[in-house]
Amino acid sequence: PVTASTKDDAIWSSSNHNDATLLAAPGSSISTFDSDGSTVTSSGTSFSSPFVAGAASLLLEDDPSLDEGSLKDSLIHSGTLLNESGRSFSRLDVTNALDGVVTNNLSAGNLSGNGFCNSVFSYHIFYPD
Repeated sequence: PVTASTKDDAIWSSSNHNDATLLAAPGSSISTFDSDGSTVTSSGTSFSSPFVAGAASLLLEDDPSLDEGSLKDSLIHSGTLLNESGRSFSRLDVTNALDGVVTNNLSAGNLSGNGFCNSVFSYHIFYPD
C-alpha cells in the first residue's frame, strides 16, 4: 500500500495506511483537471499511486531486469524517511531510486499479496479525448 504525503513531508492527515504501508508519495493538494477541463486542487491516496507507478516505470526502463522485490526495495530504501505517530514511512524519491542511493533501512518484509502490486502497478491513467 501507498500512503499520501504533503508538501511539508508529513503524512496527509486523511490518508489511508496500515502496518504494511512503508511508502508515501505526494497526495495532498495536487493540482489536476476536473471533468470540464478546469484546474482543481484535490487530495487522496489515489493521487499517490500514479507517482509510484511512474517511478516504477522509470526504474524498469532504466533496468528491465529488476524483479518485483528489487523494485520494491529500490523505491522504499531510496526515499526520505518520514516519522508520523510512531511509524516510519519512506517518501518517494525518484532521483535517488534511479541513482541507486540508499537513504533508509525500512524493511518491506514479505509484502506480496497485500495489495502493493495491485495498487501500484495496475493503476490506469485515462486521458481525455
